Amino acid sequence: ADKSDLPRALMIGDSISVGYFSDVEKQLAGKAYAARLSTSRCVGDPVLLAEVALVLGGASFDVIHINNGLHGVGPVSEKEYAEFLPQFIEHIRRLAPRAKLVWASSTPWRVKGTSDKFDPKNENVLARNRVAAALMAAQGIPINDLYSLGAEHPEYFADAVHYNAAGKAAQGAL
Repeated sequence: ADKSDLPRALMIGDSISVGYFSDVEKQLAGKAYAARLSTSRCVGDPVLLAEVALVLGGASFDVIHINNGLHGVGPVSEKEYAEFLPQFIEHIRRLAPRAKLVWASSTPWRVKGTSDKFDPKNENVLARNRVAAALMAAQGIPINDLYSLGAEHPEYFADAVHYNAAGKAAQGAL
């Protein structure tokens, strides 16, 4: 995203967003340029703030799509997530005050080797999605509901958390 004759969109996320990035890029072709910050850092990790600052310090974006919730399940409690998420959003707003933010709900976590059962960690995902939904509603940030898509379509899963080609295309179309 080194050109500025079209709007510029940044996707901040983990391996899930890496999976659907090329589909989003195709959807935006001729309408906007797409860039991504792919990271395994989670909300609450100060290195994530540094990575975001590095990217936003060198480029401006009209839209920033954020998908960060699966990483950190376990090491970061839901209480800590609720504390750190507003700080993370404020950090992005401070660095990119004119960008429209879009939050992506975290995708389901299924039992490895199955597509029809949820892993117990999915309860953590649901709790984080509730925290994020409340904050985004309070701040007027729209939500791209990737959770419902994955919950309603178990056939889209390639493993416990990642998507097959059909799932990535469906995510990219949202």
